Amino acid sequence: MGHWTFEFEENKAVQSISWILYRLGGAVDKFRLPIILFYADREHLFRFGRPIIGGQYYCKRIFRQASYASTFELLDILSWGGIVGEKNNPFCLFRGNMVANPDTVIVDAEDCEYLSESDIEVLDWAAETYASVEMDRLRADLHSLKAWKVNAIGHVAKLPYEDWFLDNPDSDLWAIIAEDQEARGCFA
Repeated sequence: MGHWTFEFEENKAVQSISWILYRLGGAVDKFRLPIILFYADREHLFRFGRPIIGGQYYCKRIFRQASYASTFELLDILSWGGIVGEKNNPFCLFRGNMVANPDTVIVDAEDCEYLSESDIEVLDWAAETYASVEMDRLRADLHSLKAWKVNAIGHVAKLPYEDWFLDNPDSDLWAIIAEDQEARGCFA
């Protein structure tokens, strides 16, 4: 059997970013945001058997100290940048922060048509848990994950979902997800 796959869900990614921005006062450091979203996807997989956003995750070392885990699709969304106040973008890059667009800001869960209650619960958990952790600590925590250690060979490397469970070996979900992934492979 190959690596587990979960389809990238762009609408959920955009709303996840917007939700995190809403929960954290409208702005988040552009390097912190993908780490918060990675931990949210990881926690959601551990609790509910699927990530929130999905896609193929990669671990990437930009230089000695800077690194993150993300999907290329998510990084593409985060690089939209946009112009502050531009009506079409729900967020934009401004002075090193991802900033919520005041014209499209989320004000409560009813504004999130693509996010489930469990998605919002875990996004809240990730925002509370990782928003105030120093960046050096966040990166050190990433590097200490067994999935990172096994896969971070070179500059960019795949970070398979099944390896995320190396840090959570007692999870009953691993076998269920593995069986589901195998069954999906038979029908693909």
